[in-house]
Amino acid sequence: MSDVAPAPLTFDEFFVTEYPKMMKFLMSLGASEAEADPAVVQAMFGMYARWDTGEVQHPRAYLRKSAQTAYLRSAVLDERQEAVRALLPAQTAPDPVEAILRQEQTEALLDKVRRLPPKQRTVVAWWLDEFSPKEIAEALEVEPATVRSNLRHGLEALKRMYTAEPANIAGKGGDDRGRDQRH
Repeated sequence: MSDVAPAPLTFDEFFVTEYPKMMKFLMSLGASEAEADPAVVQAMFGMYARWDTGEVQHPRAYLRKSAQTAYLRSAVLDERQEAVRALLPAQTAPDPVEAILRQEQTEALLDKVRRLPPKQRTVVAWWLDEFSPKEIAEALEVEPATVRSNLRHGLEALKRMYTAEPANIAGKGGDDRGRDQRH
């Protein structure tokens, strides 16, 4: 046995060696290949930025932790987007009309968010802006349980608002007949 330590890897060598292992690692956590790839790439970018700084003592462990965090954040974001989509009426219009409807539905959602009590409105607004309950709690300097409670109550109230109103294209009720038509 030799007492000589192996030569340190270049980042390129590290990338080539670790990329397939990282894909396998995230897929073993439940990620699809399409979900794993951007998380691994994001983690590799972070690792590259720290490669020559000596900041990372255990690159393989750091990379796995970073990739896992990126994957989980992506999964949380996907869940948030699905929750928001569930609040909006189904869309079946052709593409140009769909864009207009989506804008109107977004405006309808925001109108409903504005009707929430202040604490729920604040938490839901942060959540819609892709912050986690933990991040919201830190930013607002409140307990995470308080944020989770306000978020749950706010989302339940939004769901009730949507189920209580008759469905229509703009989400505002009624039509344009009877409005003042000025030329």
